[in-house]
Amino acid sequence: MGDLELDTANSTVTRGGTQIDLTAKEFGMLELLMRYPNKSFTLEAILDRLWDADSNASIDSVRTHMKTLRKKLGDNDENGIIRTKRGQGYRIVDN
Repeated sequence: MGDLELDTANSTVTRGGTQIDLTAKEFGMLELLMRYPNKSFTLEAILDRLWDADSNASIDSVRTHMKTLRKKLGDNDENGIIRTKRGQGYRIVDN
């Protein structure tokens, strides 16, 4: 997607040819968003899909991981590939 590549077979991510080291949760979040471009996912939906039911994680955990993921991708909220839509959640914009 653009200059962002996600290789699920090797669990690697590159942007502009540079490899980006992600945690397993960050990778999972990016993979979820990239599989469904332009579809919004609420914090709760991401939490339900990526964390175990018996986990102590909360929507704050999702926010924290998303913030770190965006930073690692060099994203910002206005022009980044990951966008936030108030009341609808996060989505990847496929231009």
